Amino acid sequence: MATDRYVLLFPLLMIACSGGGQYIANQAPQAFAGYDQVVRAGSSLVLDGRGSQDPDGNALDFFWEVLEPTDDSVQLIGWDQPNPTIIGSPNFSGRSIVQLKVSDGVETSFPDLVSIRFSAGPETLLVANAGNNFLHPDLDEPLLLTSQTAGSMVSHQWRHVLSPDGQLTAFESGPDVEMTNLAAGGYLFALTVESDNAVSLPDFLAVAVGAQYTAQDLPQITGPTQGRLGEALILRSTHSENGNWHVINSPENETTLPTPEELGSGSTSIRLTFQARGRYVIGVTAASGLSDWHALEVL
Repeated sequence: MATDRYVLLFPLLMIACSGGGQYIANQAPQAFAGYDQVVRAGSSLVLDGRGSQDPDGNALDFFWEVLEPTDDSVQLIGWDQPNPTIIGSPNFSGRSIVQLKVSDGVETSFPDLVSIRFSAGPETLLVANAGNNFLHPDLDEPLLLTSQTAGSMVSHQWRHVLSPDGQLTAFESGPDVEMTNLAAGGYLFALTVESDNAVSLPDFLAVAVGAQYTAQDLPQITGPTQGRLGEALILRSTHSENGNWHVINSPENETTLPTPEELGSGSTSIRLTFQARGRYVIGVTAASGLSDWHALEVL
């Protein structure tokens, strides 16, 4: 029992002295296993844990594990890598639950789960609609998120992506969620919807919390959610003049983007041509510091 006690206390004792003589305790990392997806039975899929982060900026070790199914009908290759590959048996159709934990060498994160549905039937296009970005000036007023997605035969899942204080809230599934204890600054959320045969791309919702913001501070990206390999497409964002466009996620770690074009009235656009198939997330950060993201799939 004494050994267990010291093991539990060990992360609390790992502290560093800053230049000002203050001692700062190590902060636990946060795992992010990516977004739920649907693939055909017998196919493979590259998972993406690169959204995991450590508040102290430490390098992360990755630990992936298939929780469901419990037999060998789903294989995981590269369980200790940020981008492992999951492979389903041709005879397996149904949901696979994969868990990700990350460690900074001192503490291990809480697990994050991602659902991969192996479908024997045709895939159906689903589109999530999180609504328009908005201002929330009163910190004491609860923040309510409501799915605007059409149709009743889908399940809804909200994820908390960005927060001004770095604290991310886990939401139960459902079309409506509520947050309290807000901090002033920019929040970003992602909504996905799922049916028996498909999972949508995430639709991102940006919220500016605090009375200091106006509508001109909050960017909003619009554009297609599907593209073709080698074909150009255009994304546009309001209130993004003097801002910065960047790649959040890409299949082959693409990080460079062309120079955006100014459209007038504070808006900009960016013309993209993709060289790899898969799912991308492109972001823009306005001069105000507020951000919006946009997901698309290249076929």
